[in-house]
Amino acid sequence: MERNIYKKRRDALFKQLPKDSVAIIPSLSGNPENQPYDASFYYLTGLMLNNAILVMTKEKSVEKETIYRMKIDPVLSLWVCSPPPDDELRAKSGIKDLKDFSLDALLDTLYNEAAKGMKDFYLHYTPKKPNLPSSLSQALVEKIRRYLPHINLIWLSPIIYELRRVKTPQEVTLFKEAIRITKNAIVNVFSRRSIYQNECQVYADYSASLINELNRKSGFNVIVAAGKNATILHYDNNNSPIHNNSMVLIDAGCDYEGYNSDITRCFPRGKLFPAKAKHIYEAVLTAQELIIKSIKPGVSLQEINDNAKDIIFRVYKDARIVKTLDELSKVYYHGASHYLGLEVHDVGIRSRLLKPGCVLTVEPGCYVEKLGIGIRIEDDILVTSSGYENLSFSIPKKIKEIEAL
Repeated sequence: MERNIYKKRRDALFKQLPKDSVAIIPSLSGNPENQPYDASFYYLTGLMLNNAILVMTKEKSVEKETIYRMKIDPVLSLWVCSPPPDDELRAKSGIKDLKDFSLDALLDTLYNEAAKGMKDFYLHYTPKKPNLPSSLSQALVEKIRRYLPHINLIWLSPIIYELRRVKTPQEVTLFKEAIRITKNAIVNVFSRRSIYQNECQVYADYSASLINELNRKSGFNVIVAAGKNATILHYDNNNSPIHNNSMVLIDAGCDYEGYNSDITRCFPRGKLFPAKAKHIYEAVLTAQELIIKSIKPGVSLQEINDNAKDIIFRVYKDARIVKTLDELSKVYYHGASHYLGLEVHDVGIRSRLLKPGCVLTVEPGCYVEKLGIGIRIEDDILVTSSGYENLSFSIPKKIKEIEAL
């Protein structure tokens, strides 16, 4: 990534904010020993920090940026990795003003900004879901409202999400590297498929390939599902036997500098695809290729998913997998596409029209429990000015390609 990309992103956010406003972007995990960080905080700063808050103020024409971060604890640093030193934080983010992390200090800052005449306070957070406890960022919202009831608190996240929805060429380069690592790991699995006796062995081989790439990890729980386990969408036990002539589904990715690949492939336990699985696989592949061809600027993600269902039904009916539309829900019961980015299911309004730079998945599936067969094929697609580019086109998915490995 170019050195000043994070400054450019903050400048783009500043342009969206009115004069006399404050933006607050927290990255709160609650546990300094964990690695999770807020993707939008990282997007704007380049810092994979938790327990940190970015504050951006726009007072008339004067713009100011401050990061509240945890100080390095010399005792804790004997036990766990410390956050980077301040010089490194400043160099990476381009933000010079660093302050000690403290919610009380933040509240004092907001109070003082309000006293100076700041009118609008924009806060990034994920809205609380019913029956779930508040996250730390949601708790921050509640605390601000309780201690500063007179300020105008506005939800900032949709503005950031729209900025994140369209990727730059530099971001696409990071996607391609994540996909390269994923490809190597999957091809390695394909080439060793005859030796696998249990799902855990596939999982171990895949994970080892990522670890050998400077300790990379998947951005989500890898799914290795053999036989009828593949009919369970989020199966992740990864510890069942793999029987001869059964199919194995692997849904996996790689987090590369925060950017995620998300790929699904299926392969036979033996050298060749079993006949029944081959028939279903070819139908899913045909449907996927037709859905991918429908991607272009000016259509929405919601339209792609709606049209995908029609495409899938037509293809599966022609293949005599289903007879009626009502039957489709018995063998296909999920969406065909989602945004991809700093989060695997990335942010963005589904009804917004796609623009060049949007990245999404295409992943139709067919799950026939009575046959013990679940097939899903997933690729990562970049929207371009002329249509699309399949970023993961080189990962084998045609039957002849897989059987030849």
